[in-house]
Amino acid sequence: MILSFDTSLEIGSFCFIENNKVIYMESYLKGQSHSSLFPLKIKNALKSIGKSLKNLDKLVVCVGPGSFTGIKIGLSFAKGIKSALNIDAIGVSTLRAYAYPYFLYLPTLVILKAPKKGVYAACFYKFETLLKEGFYILENLKNFMKDKKELFIVGNHPIINEFLNTSSIDNLEKPLALNAYYVSKIFPLPLKANYLKEADVNLEGVKRIKEKFKN
Repeated sequence: MILSFDTSLEIGSFCFIENNKVIYMESYLKGQSHSSLFPLKIKNALKSIGKSLKNLDKLVVCVGPGSFTGIKIGLSFAKGIKSALNIDAIGVSTLRAYAYPYFLYLPTLVILKAPKKGVYAACFYKFETLLKEGFYILENLKNFMKDKKELFIVGNHPIINEFLNTSSIDNLEKPLALNAYYVSKIFPLPLKANYLKEADVNLEGVKRIKEKFKN
């Protein structure tokens, strides 16, 4: 049995999958913290389907970007279960899980809320990454979009509403657990936090730094 889950965003979610079929799925609004809600919900779900953690043979977890605390909670849970049961555990990009399944058919720009005046963003199309996962300032993200004629936009950032008349969008908050399961089959990641907070990686910023140190 596989447990796939996400605690990186406001909406927490998890699902149990057995023989490639979903046997239980749940999502919840985190409230104050995933730390108290998530383990309790997992415990209650296992009880309702007559299973235990010992039935698990694989874990899939969204590793960010997103809430620093949420990512840490998810990874701590995954690493603890992985170690205790000696099972596989796979990380998945929260951005790519949010963009699934659109990126399989169209260039898909995903924009998620981030601290300060930036966004977490990336653009995917099939097996290509058209815009690297990063922490971007809004103006530079708009510059990236200028010459893109066919772009599907998804995410939970209010700026998406500005593109209602020019692009196809999906601006709804969504649970990512099942998406993460499917993405893990194509784009598995190590069990490592993807905070994207080390630097403001933006399109113009890199150019300015290069110019500054050219001589």
